[in-house]
Amino acid sequence: MLIHQGAEVKGPVLLVVQFSGVVPRHLSVPSKINASDSRGTTPLMAAAARADLRLCKLLLANGAAVNLEDGSGRSALSLGAYRGNVKLVRLLVDEGASVDIRSFDGRTPLFSAVEYNSPKVGGTLPGCL
Repeated sequence: MLIHQGAEVKGPVLLVVQFSGVVPRHLSVPSKINASDSRGTTPLMAAAARADLRLCKLLLANGAAVNLEDGSGRSALSLGAYRGNVKLVRLLVDEGASVDIRSFDGRTPLFSAVEYNSPKVGGTLPGCL
């Protein structure tokens, strides 16, 4: 109820709201749609980690930044590649996701796809055919 009345949502609460399938109206405000929790995870990253294509599309349509990195240097594309969702990876690449972002341990989205046995995803990444 407070969320629908415009209450400020920060940290883990932001992700709980997202995981519950509720997208607060204020997330469509560009300055808030990229808000992150204490680990640097944005709503787009969390949706990609869940392979929630519908929510990723909604967030991107409302201005979510596609190349932000969390506290470990992972991007939404890296998280989506890890999940092995080809449609999600294509969406993120089409929206301008960089295939070159490396996490702090050196992993690229392609590495994530290969490491977690998602060869179809690896084949959708530009320059990786």
